[in-house]
Amino acid sequence: MMGCAICGQRNVDGAIDDFGDYICVDCWATGEAAMEGRRAVSFVPAVVPYQVEYPAEVVQKFLDGCNWAGKEK
Repeated sequence: MMGCAICGQRNVDGAIDDFGDYICVDCWATGEAAMEGRRAVSFVPAVVPYQVEYPAEVVQKFLDGCNWAGKEK
């Protein structure tokens, strides 16, 4: 079970960044990951007893959202 490389949180959706670290959804959402220069490259769903298969378009939107968090638009 992976823990977020920034906050240590487990059991939530997240993404592997370009350094190979797992970063939780909350650290992407707050912009902390972006402020550290991280970029999401692959989605990691939470490990739960009832696995959910996300459609590819949802996964891509998640990754796009991670990579825009914390940036001025």
